[in-house]
Amino acid sequence: GIVTVRFTLDRRGGVSASEVLASSGARTMDQAALSQLKEAAPFPRPPATAPWRTRDFTVRLDFRAL
Repeated sequence: GIVTVRFTLDRRGGVSASEVLASSGARTMDQAALSQLKEAAPFPRPPATAPWRTRDFTVRLDFRAL
């Protein structure tokens, strides 16, 4: 299933907010997408010259059975 997630990064590379924008239709997959995002943090810090305090990203995750 495909899950679309929006998340907000802060200046330290931490995830300050996250939400499912488009569900896969399976709650377990949606929760797995949010869990993977939290486990991936912290992300690399932006350059000190970046003109933002937080930044929103939207990603589409495609889960496939092996």
